Amino acid sequence: MDPTGIFAAISLSPLAFERFCDDHGKALVQDINYILANRAIDREYQEALAEARSQSATLTSFLNFQKSHPSPDSRYRRTLENYLHPGSDELIIQYDLASQTMFYFYILDRRNPDEIEDVPSFRVLREVVKYKDGDGTDYVALSSSATNFNTDPIWRSFTIQKTGWSRQPDGTSIPQHVISQLDGLSQKYYFDAIDRDLGLASAGTEEEAPWIYPKDHLHPCLLRHVTEQPMNLD
Repeated sequence: MDPTGIFAAISLSPLAFERFCDDHGKALVQDINYILANRAIDREYQEALAEARSQSATLTSFLNFQKSHPSPDSRYRRTLENYLHPGSDELIIQYDLASQTMFYFYILDRRNPDEIEDVPSFRVLREVVKYKDGDGTDYVALSSSATNFNTDPIWRSFTIQKTGWSRQPDGTSIPQHVISQLDGLSQKYYFDAIDRDLGLASAGTEEEAPWIYPKDHLHPCLLRHVTEQPMNLD
């Protein structure tokens, strides 16, 4: 099942983006520290499981190992509010200087738009209306698919203006040029970056390079708030 996604393209001047990051950057990307910590717990458990499977002489001894080894669920790190960030989530935030647009893309293991709205970083994102210094309307979309945004249903959408952040009535579509913009930005700052890091962007390249998250998927002004060890995701 495809992951779901939050897509947002918000017009901000470079100075406004810098101010927003200075004031809210730490809270905006705090989710990533929990994601990395929980992904490391998952990986450690899977590696221990694989080693036990290879070294166990009998099925019984392997099952005994499973019983004695704590499951990842019991070790996951949670926020002070007891919120759990699955290690499978990914948050990408970049600033597109050419269009003076902040791009926010959150890949999530959630199947309910109400749950998506409750994600801590997304709640922080709402503060961006205080920094919006241009006229016009920007959009945020909660999509049923992070990987097929251009074709799959949008569950819920919001408008962002200087006057505030508003949820659109259910069933209200967002403009096609905005859909194309969001799809293009996700391609530029996420999917193309993955292909490039994995060595797939050049024809005839077979050897894969490591893909380190979140090094290439956060704007430099936000990376300083990531305190957990970056992770090779190949």
